[in-house]
Amino acid sequence: MIIFFGENGSNAMNLLYLNFPIKAAFTNKKNSKLIPILKALKIPVFIIDSFEGLKEKLETIDHKLIISMGFLKIFPKEITDNFNIINMHPSILPEYKGLNAFELSYKNKKAMGITYHWVNEKLDSGEIIEQIKLNYNNCKNIETAKLLLKYNEYKYTPIIIYREYRKILKRENSCN
Repeated sequence: MIIFFGENGSNAMNLLYLNFPIKAAFTNKKNSKLIPILKALKIPVFIIDSFEGLKEKLETIDHKLIISMGFLKIFPKEITDNFNIINMHPSILPEYKGLNAFELSYKNKKAMGITYHWVNEKLDSGEIIEQIKLNYNNCKNIETAKLLLKYNEYKYTPIIIYREYRKILKRENSCN
């Protein structure tokens, strides 16, 4: 699989810790904390400023699934039509799409949780795979709520990715 990650890359790090078969990683954050770790593990890291030439690059890497975690860019149709991409979003969609979704869900005490969805060329609009509802009402502040969110991301993301990866392999190996 291939990962697209952002500044911190903590969810990607969780997948590395669990020995997920990551073939390559892409980011648009040249100062991401995850880059030196990936390089130490000899996983190719690509820092991209645009999507130009990305389809061709992805086609050179043997993979079945792309995971977008904190990448914060909308993939163009050329990419979404040709690759299986899962995104992890920090609210219950369709409420609070895009940036600041977690902060808005916490502030308004609604749509609290995580949505896993297939990526299309529209902002946080792909087919929903699963939603994990959380309750931030007992959290004393936003930092505590963020810890609850991260805990659940680390818990559920590997399970959902593994399940969807197995479905892709099963489809590819069937006679349908």
